[in-house]
Amino acid sequence: VGFVHGVLNTDNMSILGLTIDYGPYGWVDNYDPNWTPNTTDAARRRYCYANQAAIALWNLLQLANALYPVVDDAKPLEEALAEYQDGYNTEISKVYREKLGLKESRGDEDNALYQELERLMQRKETDMTILFRRLADVPISEEPSSSDPLEPLREAFYAHVPAALEEEWVTWLNRYKER
Repeated sequence: VGFVHGVLNTDNMSILGLTIDYGPYGWVDNYDPNWTPNTTDAARRRYCYANQAAIALWNLLQLANALYPVVDDAKPLEEALAEYQDGYNTEISKVYREKLGLKESRGDEDNALYQELERLMQRKETDMTILFRRLADVPISEEPSSSDPLEPLREAFYAHVPAALEEEWVTWLNRYKER
């Protein structure tokens, strides 16, 4: 979570779906789904963090288009693309669940919890790596360890969190702890 391949075009992806030719690349520090390490992509953001799965699918679609004249049957190619999408969705949900430290899957409930976290991280510059690490320090017991429920996470915020947004963070944190 957080790796950004700066030029994920068709010639930088193998037939196995592996990415090759990693320059430029980087990791998202402060959560910004539109961030790209590729300065030549800064205007369009085609290869930004949020677009990577869609770009990989687009690359596979181009491969399917190239194979179609040989295969002469669209159905297996369409099935393979659908299988990629299903597999990706399953794996990314698992990765997010593991980043949150959740042991078993609750499907849409987990996805909603993660999507809300993404929304909150976008509203205030938040160090994604530190945030996920510090979630492990959040006491799950009903007894708060301090009068500041966000204390374990404060290091992840680059600046002061306004009171209204802090309330949203506390609401999310309570949902997380209940989960």
